[in-house]
Amino acid sequence: MIQSYCYLCTKHKTCPITKERSVILIKYVYSPGCSLTDSKPHLGKKAYDYLNKSLGNVEVYDACCRSGEPVPEGTVVINTCPGCDETFGNLSNKAKTVTLWEMIIKNGDFPFPKHNGMTLTIHDACPMRKKPEVHLAVRKILEEMDIKIIEATRHGEASVCCGYSYKGELTDEEVHDKMKERANSLPLEDICVYCTGCLSAMTIGGGKPLHLAELLFENHPS
Repeated sequence: MIQSYCYLCTKHKTCPITKERSVILIKYVYSPGCSLTDSKPHLGKKAYDYLNKSLGNVEVYDACCRSGEPVPEGTVVINTCPGCDETFGNLSNKAKTVTLWEMIIKNGDFPFPKHNGMTLTIHDACPMRKKPEVHLAVRKILEEMDIKIIEATRHGEASVCCGYSYKGELTDEEVHDKMKERANSLPLEDICVYCTGCLSAMTIGGGKPLHLAELLFENHPS
């Protein structure tokens, strides 16, 4: 357990869980997610290193979010995967969930790289559709990195699926058509995503997506 400010306390002067003042004891764990761990493990490691430096003794939850492995009551799970965030958020044991993007903005200590006016559009992931706080954090991060944003017509709470969620319901050809449809609806081919499924979908759809973690932890030409 470490002493820190609960992420909820940006909204509440009194903790809604303990009914005490906002400084409480919290156990943070970081869940990089299976897909990011498999495809870009170095990004998960860099995110963990940042969190451990910023928050202290952060543990890694390296089991799949669907494994059924219990998360202790009162734990705050920090996620980079929208699907994991949704799964942990549906647990009934009073564990809390927050995205890495929200924590970066809240902590106020991230050494943002500068991308010198790079212009991107954003595809917002389905599991985050009803989380405007995540949409805001993502956009604040891009602004901090000197990235210009051209919003899609359908974004934030009005965003539509990248096509990935149709896997298993439609044929591969039909799924790829959905991915192309979403990619073609965006104002730019250079797309910021924060979901590895969306990253794959926008690539198949003909876009040039970059994961938000790449923009934060890797150097890219602007």
